[in-house]
Amino acid sequence: MALHRIANPVPPQHAHQHTIQATISPRPGKINIYFYLPRDYQQHKSGKRYPLLVNFHGGGFTLGAGTDDCRWFRAVMEKTDAIIATIDYRLAPEYPFPTAVEDGVDAILWLVSRADELGIDLNRGIVLSGFSAGANLVFTIPLKLDQMRQQASEDINSDKVAQLLQKIQLTGLISWYPPTDYTITRPKRNATNPRPEAGLPRYLTSLFDQSYLHPPGCERDVLVSPALASDEQLMRALPSHIWIYTCEYDDLCDEGRRFAERLHLLGRDQDEEFRITTEGGRKIVRYEMIPGVPHAWDKAPNPLWVNEIAHARYQHAVEGLRRLWEGNQSGN
Repeated sequence: MALHRIANPVPPQHAHQHTIQATISPRPGKINIYFYLPRDYQQHKSGKRYPLLVNFHGGGFTLGAGTDDCRWFRAVMEKTDAIIATIDYRLAPEYPFPTAVEDGVDAILWLVSRADELGIDLNRGIVLSGFSAGANLVFTIPLKLDQMRQQASEDINSDKVAQLLQKIQLTGLISWYPPTDYTITRPKRNATNPRPEAGLPRYLTSLFDQSYLHPPGCERDVLVSPALASDEQLMRALPSHIWIYTCEYDDLCDEGRRFAERLHLLGRDQDEEFRITTEGGRKIVRYEMIPGVPHAWDKAPNPLWVNEIAHARYQHAVEGLRRLWEGNQSGN
């Protein structure tokens, strides 16, 4: 990742960092949030407000840092005026499931609570992006937020968290090579890869799973395996606009494709009453399998090589982001 950060074009540095205390997780600790700001960011002088992108890094819930996706941030900053907040959720094995999900919720709640101070335009909506393990969090964090809303609706004593939950308006998800079903064994995943030798080393994926998936059996929890969530949960929890990118030579490609197909069909094969009473309506799912590349190909650590494939796909995703936020700004 050090080489990844020095390759041309040099990616941006974060503008500042803020540390918050964990409150959702029963495991005490701190969560770091790194901010990348638009060039014209002058919130304190002009009162201007900006859309928010919240990002989650990869690394099997065991490795990585919030600044790893700096090249993605560069692409977003070139074409949009978004504030980017990237989250250093706490890592396994010290902090196993569901700490990463809970830390992501904590970070979003904190950002929403400071929206006025930070200049965040909540009306234009929040978009979540993530890579690999972070791409899993892009789906599991909204499911956790939905669970919390359901619990809050049953509690007649409304509290501050319940009020913040009502302010969270997710408008889009961008998921890069996500794991979506941990009930599929690693050998079965590997068997779906047309070039299994290009997949991640078996010892590494085993390390990831043994570190994060604790206690045993938690892989059936929808906060680990979003593909196991019911149609109603997914309809209610996920926003209308979803981007999913998979890699041809990746053990996770097949499950990512099947999950994208399922999301695309949500609300289309149900009866009319279900469509009317379910929040969010039909999902607009944009799926692309990127040919000829392995898992995390966009993080290739070569300072002498410009990753044109990653650049093109980033631009594709950012263009969708730009149109989404511009439509929300104009009230479309």
